[in-house]
Amino acid sequence: MLKIRKLGILKMALFSGLFSFFIGLISAILIWAFWAVLAGLLISIPEGTSLSPVSFSLINLILFPLIYGILGFIFGLIFTPIMNLVFKIIGGLDIIIEEPEEASATQ
Repeated sequence: MLKIRKLGILKMALFSGLFSFFIGLISAILIWAFWAVLAGLLISIPEGTSLSPVSFSLINLILFPLIYGILGFIFGLIFTPIMNLVFKIIGGLDIIIEEPEEASATQ
């Protein structure tokens, strides 16, 4: 059994930011799909209004992932020292790592 006693603040913030970026990208795609379906159902909407999925998609697909990524990085910078303090108090985080069985051992 291995223990994690401390996390690197910058590496954890980068991980958190990148992870949040991808969550933002998935959210943006789902929201764009929702607006596209909604606009397709509401045929009586005049063209060029703010409900158009094409006009919404540029803002959605660019800004959401960037905002999520930046906020994830900032929260990673804030919460990683707190996690390290908790790890110090509780004695670390236990992790069990198993080595895969070798293919030659089964033959």
